[in-house]
Amino acid sequence: MQNHLIKRGNKYGYRRRIPQDLIAHYGGREVLTKTLGTSNRQEAARLARAMAVQHDEEFEAIRRQQSQTMTGSKQTTACLSFTNADLGESTESPSAPKKQMLTLPAPSFNELVKTEALAEAARLKRGIFEHRIMGGLKEFMAMERFRLMTNRAVLEGKENAENTGNYSLWKLQGIVFGQQEILEPGKHLPIKWLDEAPQQQTSTKAQAAPVQSDKHTPLDTLVGYWQQQGSLNNVRTIEKAKLVVSRFKEFIGDIPVEEITKQHCSTFSDQLRTLKKRDGKPVTIATVNDNLDKLRAILSVAELRGIIDRNPAAGLSLKDPVRAKDKRQPFDGSALARIFSSPVYLERDRPIAGGGEASYWLPLLALFTGARLEELGQLHPDDVRQESYEDTDGTTVMVWVLRITDEGEGQALKNAGSARRIPLHDELIRLGFIQFVESCQGKSRIFYQLKKDSRDRETGNWSKWFGRWLRQTCQVSDERMVFHSFRHTLKDLCRSAGIPRDVSDALTGHSGQSVADNYGASLFPLRPLVLGMRAIRLPAEVQAVIQRIPVFGS
Repeated sequence: MQNHLIKRGNKYGYRRRIPQDLIAHYGGREVLTKTLGTSNRQEAARLARAMAVQHDEEFEAIRRQQSQTMTGSKQTTACLSFTNADLGESTESPSAPKKQMLTLPAPSFNELVKTEALAEAARLKRGIFEHRIMGGLKEFMAMERFRLMTNRAVLEGKENAENTGNYSLWKLQGIVFGQQEILEPGKHLPIKWLDEAPQQQTSTKAQAAPVQSDKHTPLDTLVGYWQQQGSLNNVRTIEKAKLVVSRFKEFIGDIPVEEITKQHCSTFSDQLRTLKKRDGKPVTIATVNDNLDKLRAILSVAELRGIIDRNPAAGLSLKDPVRAKDKRQPFDGSALARIFSSPVYLERDRPIAGGGEASYWLPLLALFTGARLEELGQLHPDDVRQESYEDTDGTTVMVWVLRITDEGEGQALKNAGSARRIPLHDELIRLGFIQFVESCQGKSRIFYQLKKDSRDRETGNWSKWFGRWLRQTCQVSDERMVFHSFRHTLKDLCRSAGIPRDVSDALTGHSGQSVADNYGASLFPLRPLVLGMRAIRLPAEVQAVIQRIPVFGS
């Protein structure tokens, strides 16, 4: 019996040939290898046997699926009897579909998706098994959850497809189904629904609507499909998607998805530019492009489900003459001095609409973390914790970190790269943030006094208060300076301190140019993050003001 052991240097490894009939499934790869990390032959043999059993089960599962995909027929010119409905096409007489005799058809969209989903699920099971034995399971799971977020973001149109290797739509959809089956069991439609007729599709959450067969799919229906496939779960994104559908119907008409053309989408773009903001000013190009992005994402669902062949909104966007840097400006030293010398900080004033201690801590946290407002507003007490890293001399160092995550109830992330951990700056610790968080234990949120707005945003109402307070109380008149300016300020402080860009991006949750870069947003090593945070220095006039702020609880 083969033990699949190999030895390189003084360490053993595992080497397993992929069966000839499965090589195509593994993309032409012929061998599976894994470092076992031990020089003890007996231990290596034990690990190799366990992996061999896992691979045997995986090979068998793939063969079973391939057998089902081939519907029991030989891969020759054998004839099959099937109906138009079997191919997902409509028939004039559903009760008596017309029979046809053709050669074996190519696998359907659902079959391709399911095959990919099962392969991805098998890969994850193998990875979990191996890391449970070899160690590093926590890091492996974190990385895989990040991959799932990235893939969902691509399906939603929030991330560039290049970040997932430009996979075909069916392949990416299959990968997401497989990831959800293992990483989020019971929360989504199970893989098996792909074998069932549309009217039989069920989920622990909701009944899946049947795919339209009369070539008149309403645009509204796609938003529902988007939610059912598990990638659309952010309340604000759902609302925006519904608003875009409503605007499209208002400007273009309630036409079926199958009849929407590129010209319709271009006209929609022109009509969006006629919209006015509440102050009567035209909407920005960025707002128009955001609507077009949502429309493109909605129509991509139709493309994924085979309702349309091509996305008519693909590539449609307007060039913005205003540079992103010019839309929002970082706070200068004078503005920061006015903010942190206001009565909220020096006189312990707590305005009625300021959300209690949120009026004090949210600007400080934004200044020293660069986090987005809603990321801070949705923090749980457990999101502030101590973590450790090993220093260069081998000593273990404990540090306080702030976790930006969507793992808690009601939490959401802007995009895949937003999940991260941020070491707390010494000034936040000196001012008593840890003691404040401890006083909030047992609450659902650190800033539990915030009142959600009508769009279910934790900080929606608070943001309006901050805008008024910034202009009227702090006398910061530059309209380009808003709460988000704290984020720009931290990026400038990172540049001034000479902090490497990958560290700066990992602190602020900015996505890099590739998936490898994006891993730093959630799994970036802690030590460089800590060193980067310690290097940040405020302008002297601002630091002098911060030093005058009373410590929490004093």
